[in-house]
Parts: sequence; structure tokens; C-alpha cells
Amino acid sequence: MKTVQTLFLAIIMYSGLAMHAQAQAAKAKPDPATKLYFSANKLYNLKFYGLAVKEYESFLQKHPTHAKVTLARFGLALSYFELKNYPKAEPLLKQLSTDAKAPQRDRVHLCWGQSLLQLKKLPDAEKAYQAGLKLAKPGLVLTLIQSGLLETQYQQEKWKEAVATSALLAARNDQFGTVGKLRGAQANFNLRNFKPAEAALVALKPKVAKGPYEQEVAFLLAECKRELGDLKGAVAEYELAARQAEGESVAEALFRLGIVRFQLKDNAKAAADFGEYRNKFKEGPHFQQAGIYLGRAHLENKAFPKAELVMSNLAKEPKATAEVFLWQARVFQRQEKYDDAVKVLTPATTKFAADKLAPDLLFDLGNNLFGQEKYADAIKPFGQVVTQYKTFDYAHDAIRLSALCQHYEKKFTESNQLCTQYLAAHADKDEAADVVFLQAENLFFLEKHTEAVAAYTKFVAANAQHEQVNVAKLRVGQAHYQQEKWADALKALAPLAVQKIDSPLFAEIDFLVGDCHYRAEAWDQAITFFNKFATEKPKEVNADTALMKSGLASGKKGDVKTAIATLGKLAAGADFQKSIHLPHALVEIGRMQYDAKNN
Repeated sequence: MKTVQTLFLAIIMYSGLAMHAQAQAAKAKPDPATKLYFSANKLYNLKFYGLAVKEYESFLQKHPTHAKVTLARFGLALSYFELKNYPKAEPLLKQLSTDAKAPQRDRVHLCWGQSLLQLKKLPDAEKAYQAGLKLAKPGLVLTLIQSGLLETQYQQEKWKEAVATSALLAARNDQFGTVGKLRGAQANFNLRNFKPAEAALVALKPKVAKGPYEQEVAFLLAECKRELGDLKGAVAEYELAARQAEGESVAEALFRLGIVRFQLKDNAKAAADFGEYRNKFKEGPHFQQAGIYLGRAHLENKAFPKAELVMSNLAKEPKATAEVFLWQARVFQRQEKYDDAVKVLTPATTKFAADKLAPDLLFDLGNNLFGQEKYADAIKPFGQVVTQYKTFDYAHDAIRLSALCQHYEKKFTESNQLCTQYLAAHADKDEAADVVFLQAENLFFLEKHTEAVAAYTKFVAANAQHEQVNVAKLRVGQAHYQQEKWADALKALAPLAVQKIDSPLFAEIDFLVGDCHYRAEAWDQAITFFNKFATEKPKEVNADTALMKSGLASGKKGDVKTAIATLGKLAAGADFQKSIHLPHALVEIGRMQYDAKNN
């Protein structure tokens, strides 16, 4: 990354000129000490800094009380500075910073701050620059001090201070101004002030085009746009940063370009970006992650064979992480290849038991076992999620699905307990209504009919548009029916019969309505519903019972002819030859025929 440190090279020229000017003014009356001093100056001006160091040190050692001691110390400090020997330069510059007789004290503070910056003594460097600000007059030295102060604040992550200091350079149209604005934008970005950061970078774009800062500006502008939700705008900037011939942002920009395109569901281009990253940056920090996203992009594009191949190859890599196996399984799950998914997840849950994705692996294993309809097996991983990972994002779903598995396994008491647990903590979730319904179902199958009716009634009242409302109404009728509350059962069931709901659960609705009428001795209504049921659903379990009761109802109302005809359908029907009602029907037919002959 470019930094303002490169701009400090300008100091060398100005230090040299200052020493040279003093040398010319002092040639009038040379003496041995002064000769040695000017010899050191000359070597400095010729950029023979190593030789200059020896001369300055010799002068200071031989003439410690000479009038030019401070100047010689200044020259020695600058010589060490030019040699990049900052450990030697820094203490000399520090000493000069407190010497009121030192020449060019603003430059002393500048070089002192830079030495401290190079030595990573950032708080001290910041103080040196701040002291230099009070000494410097408008000009290049002041600009360099401001730039150095900005850099020390930036490196210390003092973002607010960096933003304020960057404003001191904002009016400049040169390289100092460019770097100042860039650092200010970076500081604002780190303060999450994305709007002002974006505005500054947009203004910088034309100024840095085709220059050394173009990539950095484009990358940071892309980051701002991404944070502000302008993903399409981010794509253009990431593209610019990623397509540079070189630079440290190329790989990162390419990876993030793929991520943003993936978020925009531009999966084909995202796959191309991730594939390019994998080809170009095999040692890159996102190498495996790019592979995972490559597989995911293919998955979202429904290119299932490609997704399977990518994830299979990733799974073979020695450093394959839990995330690899998680998404390999999800590729299978999306295709309802539950067997393959389970084969991936079962060993993965053991191998990565201590991984942060352990709950995800367990949850997905449960889901795929659920997809296989292996409900008893699914209970275990769901249960592990519930008990071991209570803060997991989908822990509430694990409770719900575990309750459903227990229900399907006819463990209604256990399922009911999980429903209670879910509703106590997650009544605000979208799926809470499903759990309320499931709890009512558990009560129904536990034959706690009174409690079930109350639960179903509450469910219907609170969830009028829920897909299970009619089932709940059916269960209310069935619960009353089981309690032999015929009038209440009929009240619940009759409206459902009119709706002609096409579902296996409602297959016997006409039979139940008919039987309620039968129990109430409403023979005509009973006959209508029994006959309708037997005619439309001749293969249903109670079709024979419907004919039997229809015939008996006709008999009860004195219509012997219809009774015999109806019972005859039962006796002669191919579907009813094994009916338990067949002997009774034959007996009734015989009795009625006998009575008819003798009356």
C-alpha cells in the first residue's frame, strides 16, 4: 500500500542545501577545527554520508566546546538520517529539538518524527510532529510535517484525529493533497463514515487515473459502495482494482468482486471470478474460500454436476475445512440426494466436533435424515443441537424439527414437551403457529380430547389464514366424535363436508357427518352422506360400514326395499367380500325379506 512515507525523500535535498549554504558563508577565516567542520559539510553535500559521519564525529570529539558544535551535531544527525540509520539519528535529533540554538528547528522535528516513525515509536513520532507544527511556517516542511503526523495517527488507528489532520492537506492539488485525501477517506471508512469517504474517493478518481493510487482508490471506493448497499457500483470499482496488472489489492479485489456478484445472483460471472482467483492465487488467503464460493455459484446456477465436482475436489484437499463438507452436503441436499448428503455429514460431525460449524453440520445432518424419513435417526443430531448449542441461530428450528420427528415416531408425550419448550422461548418466530398446531396434534393422538379441542380452537382463532386451519377444524370434529358428542362433532364437521376438500385427511368427512346424523337418528341425512361416501370412496376403510349403516337407517325409517338394495350392494360388492359387516348384512337382508313375506 502506498504511504506518505515515500514523500519524505524530499527532505534530503533541503538538508543538503542548508549545509551547503553555511559552508559558503564560512570560508572567510578557516582554522583547523572549522576546516574539519566544512570538510564534513562538503562530504555531506556530495552525499558521501558515511564519510561525513566520520568527519562530524571527529570534529565533535576533538572540539566539544567549538561554536559550531550544534551545527556539527545537526550535520551528523542528518548524515545518519540519510543513511537510514534511524537508531543513531533519533537521539541526536531529539537533543537538537530542545536546543534553541539548533538550525532549522522545524526540519529537525520533521526528521525526528520521521526517524521515530521508522522505528515504530508512533506515539513519540506523533508528539514530534505536533511540536514541529508549532515551529514550521507555510511551505514544504510544514506540508511534510502534516503528512507525517497524518501517517502516525493513521498507523495508530486514531481515525478521528487522522480525519482532522487530513483536512490540513485537503486544499493541495499535488501528491501531498492526494495522499492526504486518501488517508482521510480511509480513516472515515474505518469510522464507518461511508458517505463522506465515498464522496472523497469519487473526487479523487479522476486525479489518480492511470497513476500509482488508482487501484487503492478504486478498491476503497468499492468497499464504501458495498457497505452503502450499492453492489452494482461496487462491481465496477472492484473490477477496476482487480484488472490492474499488479498491486497488492488485485487478489483481494478479485475475490470480493466474486462475492458481490454472488450476492447480486450473477452466478455465472461470480463463478468465473472465483475460478480466476483459484488459478492465479494458489497461495492466496482466500484460496479455499474461493473454491467453496465457486461450488456455491454453480449450485445457485443449478449447474449441479459442476458444483458436485468442485466440492468433491475440495473435500479431497488435505486442509479441507468443515465448511467444505457442509457445502458439499448442501449441494446434494438441494437435489434431494439425501443419502449422499448423509454420507458426507455423518463422518464430518465427528471430525469437526470442536469446530465452530459443528452445530451447522449436526443441523444439516438432521435435516437430511428427515428428508430420508429416518425420523428416529434425525432426533439425535437435532437433540445435540438443542442441548449443546443453545445460542445457535437455528437452535429453535432444531427444537421444532425434533418435536416433529418425535411426533412421526408416535412419541407424542416427548413431542409435546418439546413443543412446550419451543413456545416458551420462541413464540415470536414465524413457525410458532406450526408448533401450536403440532402440540394440539400430540394431545389429539394422546387421546386428551378435551385439551386437544381447546388447543385446536385457540390455534384457529389466532391463525385464520394458516394452511392447517381446516385440519384443526377436522380434528375438533373428530375429538368430539371420539367423545360421542355427536351434536358438537356435527357442528364442526358439516361445514367442512360442504367445502369438498381434496386431501386424504378429509377422505372420511362424509362418513363422519353421516354417522353423526345416524347417532342422532336423523335417518334421511345419514343415508345421504353414507351413500355419497360409499359411492365416491368405495375403497376407503369405512365404505362397507357406510353401506351397512345406510341400509340400517333405511330400515329404521321403514324403507325396507331401499334397505335391502343398499345391503345387497355390500353383500355383492367385489370390494367388500372380506368385510366384517358381511355376515350382519346377509342376516339383515334375510330378516327383512322374511318379515316382508309374512306381513
